[in-house]
Order: sequence, then C-alpha cells, then structure tokens
Amino acid sequence: MSAAGRWRLGLACLALLSVRVSDCVRITELHVPPVVEHNTNTSAVLDCEYHLGEQSDISMLIVRWFFNDLSAPVYQWVKGRQPSAAGILKGRVNLDHEVSSDPLMKHRALSLINPTIELGGKYTCKVTTEVNFDIRSKQMVVYAPARTMNLTEDKPSPTSVNISCLVEGVYPAPKLELFVTQEGNKDSRKPLADVTEWTETTDDSLYDAAAHATIEDSSLEGNTEFECVMSVPDTPYMEKRTITYSYGAVLAASKEMNGASGPGVLSSGLLGVCLLSAISLYR
Repeated sequence: MSAAGRWRLGLACLALLSVRVSDCVRITELHVPPVVEHNTNTSAVLDCEYHLGEQSDISMLIVRWFFNDLSAPVYQWVKGRQPSAAGILKGRVNLDHEVSSDPLMKHRALSLINPTIELGGKYTCKVTTEVNFDIRSKQMVVYAPARTMNLTEDKPSPTSVNISCLVEGVYPAPKLELFVTQEGNKDSRKPLADVTEWTETTDDSLYDAAAHATIEDSSLEGNTEFECVMSVPDTPYMEKRTITYSYGAVLAASKEMNGASGPGVLSSGLLGVCLLSAISLYR
C-alpha cells in the first residue's frame, strides 16, 4: 500500500481507538474503464475490490457508488439485501450482476447497461463497515465518434485555396489540426498557419467543429497533400482525412500551353479556357 493509502487508513481507524488497524476495511483496487464508446449496446463493469481485514464477523457492510460528487449515492448494496440504483443510474445498472460468489463481495461492482455520453464522469466507491470506511475515485470518459468528417477545398481567388475540415456529432469536444505535405517529401509535413477554428454544441449535447485556413498558391509546389487530424482529449480515438491539391501543376501546364515564361500568375478566365480545351481532347 502507498504511504498515502496507509495514512488514510490509519486516520480512519484512529477514530476508534479500540480498533486494530488489521480490522479496518480498505479498498485495494478500483477498476474503472478509462474510455468507453457511446451507445454500443455493450456493458461497462466498474469494480471496487476491498479487503475486510481480520474481522471474524462482519455485521454491517455497505458498498456505495457516487457519480461526480458525494451528495447522494447512485448505487447501494447492503450486505444481505438486493442492490439498488438511483439518480442518473436508475434503470441503467444490471442489478443481478455478481462479480463474486462470496456473499461479502458479490454485488460490489457496477455493471452499466449501454453507457452513453451522460454517464461519463468521476465514479467514487465507498465501502463502510461497523469499524471504519474507505473511499476511492476514478474518471471514466464516454466518447461518441463523429457522425461525419469531411475535408474540402475551394478557390476564393485564382491565386489561393481554402482548406476546410468539418466534423459533426462528436463527444467530447474534439481537437482539429490541419497539415500540409509536399508530394514525395513526407519530411515536409508541417501544421498550417493561421487556422481559424470554431466549436458549437448541438441539441443532442454533441459537438460540431470546424477548422479553416487560406493558403497562397505561391507557397506551394506541384501536388500538395492537405490533411485534417481529429482527436478527442483523454481517449485514443482519432480520425483523419486527406486531399491532394494540384493547382500548381495545372498552372505550370497551362502556362506552357500558352507560351508563358518566367514567374507570373495565369488569370482564372484563361485557366478555365485551358482546362476546357484539355477536356475536349478526350471527348
């Protein structure tokens, strides 16, 4: 046991001077899944392992679970009775779940039915006997994968490109990053500068988010890969989208077709004529 654990245990037992430390209850391990996916029709088991010491007869044993604060238990099991759930967990716990055949242990665990985002938070287990109590907490994140994620490009002018990344229906609020890589040179991958971001909450408590940047064509050479990476804090969940932007290559080809030489910018009208001419060759 850690020094902090021994201190907590000793402090609780000192409240009853006639009680030996070896008779005190102590929580030995709290198993709370750190990350759970939202609404997958599976269960999540939170287990509170404890040691009851050397007490020969346990006349009172109460296991309580709390959610986010200690104002009221959301789950309670009293030795010799059936467990019950309340508050946010009412109807969300399998009350028949048994983690052990030991009558002093069997209903200590929470079996959450189909966890959804509102069940993400801090879970606290408190074990009480007639001698003392012990308490421990851990956090559980319930995340929702994005319903959609898109990376797009558009031309606000003949000499620049807009790169926009949009995600919808994700939880918790995601982090979006935009990167640029020159074709054939993966070492050139770098984050885009001057990215504008926004995030908003939807009616169903999920998040929509977007990241946007405008890049001048003069800073690009040939084919360029743009990448959007979405991550959700405190989870391993990550998705990415990529697109290849070929404006530089099209511009160079169009200049050559028109006898242009040296640096310069092809007008959007002339570029359109060149593209239409190229397309007509394949009809």
